[in-house]
Amino acid sequence: MLFLQLFSALIFYSQVQGVTPYSLQNCMVHEQWSKMIKVLCYHQNLPRVPSHLPWNVNNLDLSENQIASLRQSDFSKLSLLQVLNVSQNQIHLIEEGTFTHTSSLKILNLTSNQLRVLSSSMFDGLGNLTVLLLRENNIDRIEASAFAHLMKLKVIDLSSNKLHSLNALDVVFKVKSLEELHIRENNITNFTTKDIVNVPMWLRELDASHNPISFIDVATDALYRLLSLDLSFSGTHNHITWIIQDPCFLKGLKRLYLGGIFMTPLDILAVVQKLNCSLLEEIHLNELNLTDSDNIIEKVCLWHRNVKTLNLQGNKFESIKGIVFENCTHLWHLDLTHSRFKVVPCISFQPLNSLQSLSLANNEFAAVPNATSNITSLKSLGLSFNQIRKIVPNDFANLKNLEHLNLTGNRITKISSDLFSDLHNLLELNIGMNLLLEISNLFQIV
Repeated sequence: MLFLQLFSALIFYSQVQGVTPYSLQNCMVHEQWSKMIKVLCYHQNLPRVPSHLPWNVNNLDLSENQIASLRQSDFSKLSLLQVLNVSQNQIHLIEEGTFTHTSSLKILNLTSNQLRVLSSSMFDGLGNLTVLLLRENNIDRIEASAFAHLMKLKVIDLSSNKLHSLNALDVVFKVKSLEELHIRENNITNFTTKDIVNVPMWLRELDASHNPISFIDVATDALYRLLSLDLSFSGTHNHITWIIQDPCFLKGLKRLYLGGIFMTPLDILAVVQKLNCSLLEEIHLNELNLTDSDNIIEKVCLWHRNVKTLNLQGNKFESIKGIVFENCTHLWHLDLTHSRFKVVPCISFQPLNSLQSLSLANNEFAAVPNATSNITSLKSLGLSFNQIRKIVPNDFANLKNLEHLNLTGNRITKISSDLFSDLHNLLELNIGMNLLLEISNLFQIV
């Protein structure tokens, strides 16, 4: 996601080598050689924005304080500010004109405050803002022109607020530059595309998970450009009615998240089958209490043969049929963690010629499954927290491309480097939390 990429970039930014940090009243100033200045004033019990901040600060962290309002004068001299974090405060008021002089600001984090209404003038001056984080406030109303001047805004996170319906988000959908929208945990009960009148051309990700949705109606093509739809853990204990008027209304969909949704396996299968106009590449069906008798794996593979990521963690599988993956030949990532597997037929994974990552962690295997030795393309294999007692020479003999192997939390008592001698590309071997009594033929670090 774009936000995660930006967040990673910020971490890198904060680690750029610079001069020794120095203290400025309640804050620490980090000045990089590139003249970038980061000021850390978090967790200082500050009642207001400090007035002594350097004029050339680029990154300002005021999180975890007691700030109740943002005033016009707070940032009037900080024209170079690009990142502002005022999360976890008590902010209930942002004065008109607060951001008039911070036109360079790109990321604004207002998470965990007490905002209720986003007013029309609240964000004036933020023409270069790309990420706006408003999660965990009390927002129940957004005025018509609240985002009107945010011409470069790409990510909006309004999760954990009180917006209740897609109608209340009409102004958000009018942000033409928007690429990601997060509206999880807003007590939304109906999800119908009829309530989405204007859709940004570039909107690619929509997270509406963790809402008590009882009715889903894809009645228009409003979301036909959408790449990722997250409805996981939605619904209540009551049945969810899902209507897709035309499968091609979600034609562009590549990633579908239905983990933990309150639907029966039959209804979930009906939805997955109905999306036959979408070339799904990622399907997440985790935490659904699926069992062997649901036959969901072979049907998903039959209907969506281009799927590359299949997430089935946290279900109740005990076994799989030998040919269950015969139509999933393009699969790259398979997650079968937190189930009840004890054995897997030797031929089960043979069709997966492109598989790079397989996780079988938190199951009940007493030995390394023979089926894994057939996946020669594998780069990552997770077998942590099973009941494996012994490693034998042929367990990994054919996995010459393997780079990451996790055997944490098993019952292995003896290990030797000879057991991994064929793993020429191995970069990481994790054998912690076992019962090791003997390590022979010490490993060589190249």
